[in-house]
Amino acid sequence: MPGPMLQAAYEQLLNIESDAEPPIGRHSTEQHLPLIGRKQEWKRLQAAWQVTAVGHSRIVVLTGEAGIGKSRLAEEMVRWANRQGIIAVASNCYLSESSLAYAPVISWLRTYPIRSNMERLSSETRTELSRLLPELLVEYPTIKRPGPLEQSWQRQYFFEALTSAVLLGNRPILLLIDDLQWCPPDTLEWLHFLLRYNDRSRLMLLAIVRAEEVHTETLLVELLNELQQGGRLTEIALTQLSEAEAGELASHMLGRTLTPSEAATLYAETEGNPFFVVEMMRGNLITDTKAPRSPTRDVDLPLGVQAVIQRRLDHLTPEARAVLAVAAVIGRSFSFGLLLRATAISEDALLNVLDELWQRRIVREQEADTYDFTHDKLRVMTYAGLSASRKRTLHRRIAEALETEAAQNLDLVSGQIAMHYEQGYLPLQAARFYERAAVSARRLYANETAIGYYKRALALLDGRSEAAHLCDQLGEILHVLGRYDEARGFWERALSMIGSDRLARAELYRKLGNAWRDQYLYDEALRTYNEAYDLLQAIEEPDRIVWLCRTQIKFEQIQTYYWLGQPEAMFSLLDEIALILTHYGSKADQAHVGQMRAIAALRRDRYCPGTEVVEQCRLILKTLEEIGQVNAIPAARFQVGFVLLLSNAIAEAKTELRDALESAEKTTDLTLVARCLTYLTFTARKRGDIQQVQSYTERSLLMATTVQMPDYIGAAQANLAWLAWRARNLDAVQQYGAAALSAWQKLPVGYMFEWTGRWPLIGVALLAGDLNQIITHAQVLLDEHQQRPPRVLEAAPSSALRIGPNGTIDAMRAVFDSVAALTREYGYL
Repeated sequence: MPGPMLQAAYEQLLNIESDAEPPIGRHSTEQHLPLIGRKQEWKRLQAAWQVTAVGHSRIVVLTGEAGIGKSRLAEEMVRWANRQGIIAVASNCYLSESSLAYAPVISWLRTYPIRSNMERLSSETRTELSRLLPELLVEYPTIKRPGPLEQSWQRQYFFEALTSAVLLGNRPILLLIDDLQWCPPDTLEWLHFLLRYNDRSRLMLLAIVRAEEVHTETLLVELLNELQQGGRLTEIALTQLSEAEAGELASHMLGRTLTPSEAATLYAETEGNPFFVVEMMRGNLITDTKAPRSPTRDVDLPLGVQAVIQRRLDHLTPEARAVLAVAAVIGRSFSFGLLLRATAISEDALLNVLDELWQRRIVREQEADTYDFTHDKLRVMTYAGLSASRKRTLHRRIAEALETEAAQNLDLVSGQIAMHYEQGYLPLQAARFYERAAVSARRLYANETAIGYYKRALALLDGRSEAAHLCDQLGEILHVLGRYDEARGFWERALSMIGSDRLARAELYRKLGNAWRDQYLYDEALRTYNEAYDLLQAIEEPDRIVWLCRTQIKFEQIQTYYWLGQPEAMFSLLDEIALILTHYGSKADQAHVGQMRAIAALRRDRYCPGTEVVEQCRLILKTLEEIGQVNAIPAARFQVGFVLLLSNAIAEAKTELRDALESAEKTTDLTLVARCLTYLTFTARKRGDIQQVQSYTERSLLMATTVQMPDYIGAAQANLAWLAWRARNLDAVQQYGAAALSAWQKLPVGYMFEWTGRWPLIGVALLAGDLNQIITHAQVLLDEHQQRPPRVLEAAPSSALRIGPNGTIDAMRAVFDSVAALTREYGYL
C-alpha cells in the first residue's frame, strides 16, 4: 500500500488536486467489477433518493445474509452521490463495539464534510458536540466543558446539537451506516430523532442490516416498525445471484467464460453468494479441486469457502500472520497506533505488513490511520484459528495498549478496554473499566448502554463487597427510566451486601421510598421512609452528615404529603427540619424550608394565598440573590410569579414568570421551563389574549411532554380546550378536555387547577343538555384539593349540585347564564 508521499506524487501526475475534499474512505474491494445482478435494487435506491431530494427524509434498509453484496451496493450509492456533489459520509457498527455510546455518530462528525463546517455552528452547539468530540475544547478555548446529561430534557438539547451539525443548511446528505443491527441503543434513539426532526429535510439514512442478526422485541425492530408506519422506510432485500449471474461475476474475475462444469461447481459451492464467489475465484478453487477442505470450528461458512480463506491466510508471511492475529483480536476495525503498540514491532515493519495485507485484499484503509477487514468473515476465520491461551494473552496486551494510547480520553474507549480485560480473564480490571464506561455513558444520557456496562461489571464482581455500589448505581439509573420494580430489585440486592452500616442502609431505604412514591404508592413510600429514619435514629452521637440525612428523608416525606394533599403533615415536618437546620443548615437550606412552607400554605389555603405568602416568597428570592445561590434563583423567581398569579396580580406575575422563563431557558432546566410556560398561559388566558394562549400552550405542551409531567400535559390540553371553546369548535373541546382529564387521573388528588379544562367541558355539557356531566364537573370544582373558585363564581357549581340529576336543564342553564360574563372575565370560558 503506497504511503502519503507516494500517493501525493501520483495524484499530481494525474492532475488531481491533492487538497481536494477527502473521500469517505478508500475501499480495496473489487471496484473494477461491474455490479452484477442488482439492477432492480439499484433502481429502487435511485427512486428512494429522488423522494429524499425533494424534501422527504427517510431510511433505506439493505437486508440480506452476510456476503450477499449489501456493502458493495451501498458503496456504489455513496460513490454515485459524491459524483453528483451530494454529501455522503459513512460509518460502521462493530459487534465488539456495539455498546460504545454514539460510536457511529462520532465517526460521522469527524468526516471532512461535517467537521469542516464546525466554525459555522453556534458556540452552544459546539459545547454540546464536545461531549463526543473532546478535541473541540482545545480548538475552541472559549467553550466550557459541559456537565453530565442527567435528565431526559437535557438530552433534547444534545440531540438537537448533533442534528444541527449533520443537517446544517438543509443540504442534501446521505448517511451510510453498516451493520445497523449492532448499533448502540443511544445512537438508534438519536437516529429516530434525526429522521423526525424536520419533515422537509433532504436526508437519506442508508442502513445495512444482517437480517439473521436482528432479534425480535429489540429497539431496532421498534424503530423500523414505527418508521414504516410513518411511510419513511424503504426496505430492499438482496437475494443470492442466479447461476448465470454468479458465472458472469466469476468470468469477469477469471478473464474468460466459465465452462458449464465450472459454473455448476461454483454455484453448488457458493449458492450464489457474491462474497463466496469472489473468494472461490481468488483461491482458484474451481480449477484446483484437490485443495484441502477441513472445517474450522465456530465459523459458519461453506467448507469450500473456508478452504479458500485459510489458503489465503496460510500464504501470508509469518510476520503478517502475527499482526493479523492481533488485528482480529482487536476487532473488525483497528487503528495503526493501537496495532503498533500491541504488536511491539517497529513502525516500518508494521507498514510493510499492512502493505502486504492490503495488497492481498485482507484489510483496507478506512480513513487516516484506521483500517478494517475487507469482510468480517476474514476476521472470524483468523480469530477462530488462535488457541485459547493465545487469545487471552492478546486480549490482555490490547487492553494495556488501549490504556496507554487513549490515556487522555479513557472514557471514550473504557468499554473496549473492559471487554479485552474480560476476554483476557482479568475480571477485576474489566469490572473497573466497565463501571467507568457506564459512568461515561450516563453523562450522555445513554442509559441503556450504561445499564449494559453496569450489569457486565456486576456479573464479574458478584459476591464481592464492591458489587453493592454497582447495584446502587443500577437502581438509580433504572429509577430515572421509570423502571421502578427493577430499581427496587437492585437496591434490595445492595441492602443484602452492605451489612450493618446504618447510614448506607438508610440511604438505600430513602431511594426505595422514592421509587414507591414515583409509582404513586404513597403508603409504601411513607413506610419505607420511616424505616430509613429509624436507622438514622439508632446512630449514637450523630454527626452533621447524619443530621442532614435525616433532614433529606423528611423533605422526601414532605413531598409525599404534598401529593397526598396533607398540608398539616407538611407543616409538622417542616417545623422539625427548621430546628435541625438551625444547628447544621446553611442559609440556602433555610431558604428551601421557606419555599416548602409557602407550598404547604398554598395547599392549605386551596391556592388562594394571602399577602404574607407573597411577601415570604419575595423575601426568599432576595435572600438567595444576596448569598449568590445562582442555581436556585430561577425557581425562586418562578415561585414569586406563581403566587402573584394566584393573587390575581396578573401584570406583576407575567413579569416575574417571563424573567424566570428566560433564566430557565439559559440553564436548560426544562422542568422549570414547562412550569413557567404553563402559568404564563394562565396570565394570557385571564387577559383573553387568544394569540398568546395559543403560542404559550404549544410550547408548554412540548416541554411538559419532553419532561413527562402529567399535570402540565393536562394543563396544556385544557388550554387547547379553552381555545376550541372560544372558536366554538365543540368537538375539539371534548377531545382536548378528555385528554386533560386523562392526564390528571395519574395524580393521586388530581391537578389543583382542573377548572382550566372542566369549565369548557361544562359549557359543552350545557349545550348538549347533559346534567350528569355538569354535576360531575361541579363536584370536582368544589373538592378541597382544587383551587377555591372566586366567591362570585363559587355559587354556580354549588347550585348545580343542589339542582341535581333530577332537575331540569333549563334551571341548570339559568344558573350558569347568570355568571357567563364573569367566567369570561376570569378566563374560565
